[in-house]
Amino acid sequence: MKVCFITVTNDGIRDRRMRRLSRALAGAGWDVRIIGRTFTSPVKHEEVHQIRCVFRQGPLAYLEYNLRLWWCLRNQPCDVLCSVDLDTALAGRWIAPRGPKMWVIDCHEYFEEVPELANSSLKRWLWRQVGHACLARADQRWTVSDPLSRALRQRYKSEFEVIPNFPVLTSRDNPRGQTKVLVYLGVLNAGRGLEQMIVAMHRIDGILWLLGEGDLSQKLRSQVRREGLDQKVKFHGWIPHAQIPDLLAQADLGINLLDDSSASYRLSLANKFFDYVHAGLPQITMPFEGYSDRLQQYAVGVTVPDLSPQRIAEAVTDLLTDHAKWQACHEHCVQAREQWNWQVIEAKVLKRLDMEQ
Repeated sequence: MKVCFITVTNDGIRDRRMRRLSRALAGAGWDVRIIGRTFTSPVKHEEVHQIRCVFRQGPLAYLEYNLRLWWCLRNQPCDVLCSVDLDTALAGRWIAPRGPKMWVIDCHEYFEEVPELANSSLKRWLWRQVGHACLARADQRWTVSDPLSRALRQRYKSEFEVIPNFPVLTSRDNPRGQTKVLVYLGVLNAGRGLEQMIVAMHRIDGILWLLGEGDLSQKLRSQVRREGLDQKVKFHGWIPHAQIPDLLAQADLGINLLDDSSASYRLSLANKFFDYVHAGLPQITMPFEGYSDRLQQYAVGVTVPDLSPQRIAEAVTDLLTDHAKWQACHEHCVQAREQWNWQVIEAKVLKRLDMEQ
């Protein structure tokens, strides 16, 4: 039986991209384990092993976690080691020469350009050195979009294969109720347009569901209370994977906003973009290259030129009240999900991991 280890810096439970990969490999007869971190108390899960760390944030947290990863996997034979993003790549670099038959680095973002590093040239430089030290030595390098692949290739002088964040295809209807529901799915972090979206709700006839938690969780809850929007903004917290499609199917519009201060955001192609498509859910998104390219293929939503609450409110109201436009976007979602789904690329991914074995 072939063995694959997948290393992430999250808890391993909510990483849907890696869970899809894990289940595909398991279905093909592989023994797969996702290695993540414990943040509160350990969560028992058959696919996931969690490592407890002393440090929670900052450079020491990443160094400690990579050292613990190395210690955990150093004597574990495997066929494939998949390091997710540069923050687990150091452990892979230490293990790869004498461990797995194939080392894959899966870059979900332009790591040195994430918003959290915008004000620290030293940290950006350090992550760039990690990239140069690790990426060229990997057997395969994956990423999520064509724009990000081109940017990473230019920076690190290595090829990156695009493996999009397509969900598993499961058709479902999208009923529209009397109350219009807007939904945001994902981490509640800076740069996601969430503060502006909440302000825009003063002008929007509907309610906003926030599915997720993050660094802004408490700040956003305080903002909602301060602005008297408790009846129009609902925090659902973290939602189990199996419940997400059902919640999305109850909504009318998906929200996928990002600011343009970060190259990582400008080059992104978020999971939620395709989650909304699979729910038949028209969306409001940004005119960044990755999203614009997809919208040219299928007009599954509309873009806003900036994150001003007025612009957001106008775009949302137009799409919610123009039934013909909403219906056209919905029908494009139904068409697009037949092409943008995990089943289309699963065989390709499995074939790539079987190479050189």
